[in-house]
Amino acid sequence: MYNKDLIESLQLSVKIKEVKLENIWMGVQTFVMYIVIDNYSLNRRAIVCQKGSYVTQRREQVEADEWLSGYMKNEDVILPNSYKKGAIAFDHSKLKKVSNNDSFYLSIELPKEGIKINVVFTHNDGKWEMTGFEKEDIDIQLPAKQIEKLLLKKVERLEPFEERLGVSIEKVSIKVHSDLNNSYSFTLYGELHLRENSQLERTIKLNLIIYDKEGNIAHRADTYFKPSTFFIFQVFDLYVSSDYISPNSIGSIRLYPNWLN
Repeated sequence: MYNKDLIESLQLSVKIKEVKLENIWMGVQTFVMYIVIDNYSLNRRAIVCQKGSYVTQRREQVEADEWLSGYMKNEDVILPNSYKKGAIAFDHSKLKKVSNNDSFYLSIELPKEGIKINVVFTHNDGKWEMTGFEKEDIDIQLPAKQIEKLLLKKVERLEPFEERLGVSIEKVSIKVHSDLNNSYSFTLYGELHLRENSQLERTIKLNLIIYDKEGNIAHRADTYFKPSTFFIFQVFDLYVSSDYISPNSIGSIRLYPNWLN
């Protein structure tokens, strides 16, 4: 029933084929759980699977040791209308036996679709059946160049402010920076030009305001242009840390100048 719901909502199926006691490491006995993940969609899909947790009928939680090589990797790609088999190992010293009413919990992420599913299986009469699943939204993991394009589309210039101050903001671009933890920050670049004169008469403050999807202010940054160092135009950059970069959470990015009092 739950697997059918999963197929209908995400065109994805997850099944436990069997759990077997095998000798895979120099005669050391290990329980191996064989899983099949089936992609019914017409698109290739990136899949990220956690190791999973086994809960015995006596309520003991046993963590999986690893995904075995030679099968689907825990981070993998499944082609359109195809499936892959995975194998998860449990040390026999930790998991003694497989019994009725044992459970297995597994989280699977579809990072390029912004979806995470949590599934639970229960063992009865020699079969494993999916007895529950839930879906949640996660941040979409996109290449930096694609995030830059998404963020750039969210930038809003307030041109009446520019006209009032006799300036124009030009050549706006965004550079995204990523780290080893897949966290992102970005720098917004641009040029501030005078429309007529070559010298500033007063100091200008350039404001960058980030709004969330509900229209609330989530973050702000600013920079200044002083008459003593300005001539015709000046390049600027505004940095935003990874705490505010999530493409899913940013509603808009406003960029506007005002006189510094």
